[in-house]
Order: sequence, then structure tokens, then C-alpha cells
Amino acid sequence: MASEDTFGANESAPERAFDYDRTVALSDGVFAIALTLLVLSLTIPILKAGHTSRLGSKLVRQHDEFIAYGISFAVIALLWVRHHLLFRTFTRIDMRVTGLNLAYLAFVAFLPFPTRVLAVYGEEPSAVALYAATGAVISLLAGLIRRHMLRAGLVHPSRVHELGDREHWMFK
Repeated sequence: MASEDTFGANESAPERAFDYDRTVALSDGVFAIALTLLVLSLTIPILKAGHTSRLGSKLVRQHDEFIAYGISFAVIALLWVRHHLLFRTFTRIDMRVTGLNLAYLAFVAFLPFPTRVLAVYGEEPSAVALYAATGAVISLLAGLIRRHMLRAGLVHPSRVHELGDREHWMFK
């Protein structure tokens, strides 16, 4: 089943493991950075000297930021778990998986931006649409990775059932 776009076609098992490990390490790094960027988008209330007692009420007024942060943290955490479960079924990585995974990671890394837009302009339909569209693209790319893995024979035979048992990418 190896094709010319398969990294591991003529490589030893340790070389294939290295390709896999690098791909997973990069992916984990992108997820970690995306989670970090979420918290960095939270703003600290600016208070005039002598008005620090207003901090509590200012923080309460920023509740939309905290809600958006919590939702996106949960979304990215779920995406990371699903990515991990998907990638542990691989026997090897090919160029198509690499390209699709990089596109997937680009949108995961982008997710803090629509999160911030949603936190600031949550009542605007375009803010909600941007967030939803980003999630939809991430889901589509995950589905394309999964579909390619199965069609290209990149899934370990003993693990094909793990993918087949999932009706939806989000649920085990």
C-alpha cells in the first residue's frame, strides 16, 4: 500500500517512528501554543490610581471574555484528545497526511483569534459566523485526514475498528 508520497516506503522502522514522533510533537506544540494564546487574549482591567476597589466589578463586566476563553479551551482540549486518538492508529505518515495535518494545525492555531472576536463582539452575527466557520473547517480537515488514512492503508490493521466504531469524529 506504500505509494511514492509515503515517507516510510523505503525507510526503516526507526526512521518511520521518527517521522511519526516529529509530526505528533509538532501537533502537540501547536495545541499548547493555541491554549496559551487563549489566556493571553484576556485583558486586565485598567483602573485609575485609588480606584482599585472597582477591580471586582470590572472583572465581572468582562464575563464574555471568560466565557469565550472557557468554551475555546474546552474545544481545543477536545480537539487535542481526538487528534491524539486518531494519530495513535497510524502505521506510517505520508505527504497527504502531513499536508492535511498542517492545514488542520493552522486552523487550531487560528482559533484564539475568532475566540477574541467572539468575546468582544459576541452579539454580532459575523463574530459567531467566524467562530463557527473556523470550527467547521477544523472538523472538515479532521474528517479528511481520517478518510485518507483509511483509504491509503495508513491505519494499523488491529486499530481499524477504532475508527470504524466512531460515528462522529468527536465521540469515541
